[in-house]
Order: sequence, then C-alpha cells, then structure tokens
Amino acid sequence: MNRLTYALAAGLVMTAALTGCGASGANTTCKDFRAQDSSKQTETITQVLKDKGESKPSPLKVSAYKLSAKGYCEIKSPDATLRGMSG
Repeated sequence: MNRLTYALAAGLVMTAALTGCGASGANTTCKDFRAQDSSKQTETITQVLKDKGESKPSPLKVSAYKLSAKGYCEIKSPDATLRGMSG
C-alpha cells in the first residue's frame, strides 16, 4: 500500500471516531444536558422523542418532556443518561 492509501484509511478512521463522539438524544448525560442552553436542550429532547419513535413530536410534548428531563437530572447522577427517563 502506498502513502495515499494509508492517508485515506487514517482519514476514514478519524472520521468514524469523531462521529461517535458527543452524545445525542437519549445518550446525552445529565451533566451535558444541564450544561446546554435552552435551545440546545429543546433540540436534545426532540431527538430523544424521535429516538423513541415519534417522528414529529408536538412543541407541547417537547416542552413537557424537557421539564421532566430537568427534574430527572436534578435527582440523578451527572453520568445518568436521558435514556433512563420513563415515558
């Protein structure tokens, strides 16, 4: 294999590794969720609901679930994920 092939392979490996970084949706930890601004929290909760099978969650449901997530994260450890929420 030549240098170009190795460089391309290394680039693909790095891309795959970086894509896996950063939790989204239900894999978001409480620590990360609490550090987010309100807009990002709304995006995260929308993704959580999509992860649960809702293609277009209503704004009311997103707001209610966001409030629940805030309460959930107050009583859980910072490493707990939003996946642990019921509903």
